[in-house]
Amino acid sequence: MDATPIPTGATPPDSAALVAADRWRLWSTLVRGLSHQLANASQMLTLSPPPPAALEEARERIAHATSALNVLRRPHSASPTLLAPVLDDVERLQRLQMDHPSTTIAMMLSPGVPALALRADEAAHLLLALVTAFKDSTGDRRAQITLTVHEDGLGARLEVREETTSPPPVPSAALVTLVATLHGRLEEGRDGALAVWLPAWQRPAPRA
Repeated sequence: MDATPIPTGATPPDSAALVAADRWRLWSTLVRGLSHQLANASQMLTLSPPPPAALEEARERIAHATSALNVLRRPHSASPTLLAPVLDDVERLQRLQMDHPSTTIAMMLSPGVPALALRADEAAHLLLALVTAFKDSTGDRRAQITLTVHEDGLGARLEVREETTSPPPVPSAALVTLVATLHGRLEEGRDGALAVWLPAWQRPAPRA
């Protein structure tokens, strides 16, 4: 894919605050969906007595909301990240974005993608930010967003596109900063894609 690198420049001194504010912005896009899940669960539990099917569905809705709350939480330690479970998490999160009910997403992970040198919450933040940028650009019209991931050199390439959106949405300052802090590259494709290259995790060399 022909692509134009998007300059990241020097990481701003307030990069951590900028990225944290963007994460809270993404949280705000999930509030309606989370509230809907918990409200439905609450209604089922108020039945007297609640039938077994209602109890099971209420548990599933509460588990879904709890899982979503944990995805973007920073873990206590860093570790290499495999993208397969992160893609599942992002799929669940984006379904909670009720401001874009007409948008559907197809995700494809090619074989051989290595573990990446970032935390799982950072990967989820990055992918959800890319998907949300395309959702915002489509407005109220029905749209089909495609997210593909494949091995690329000593890392992986993540591409997001929507067939009727070209050029792609302009990356926010927070997204550009996040990619820079992860030692990645952000590119704009001529086919309307936004692409991010991220480095693979390198096993530390053994001590002599």
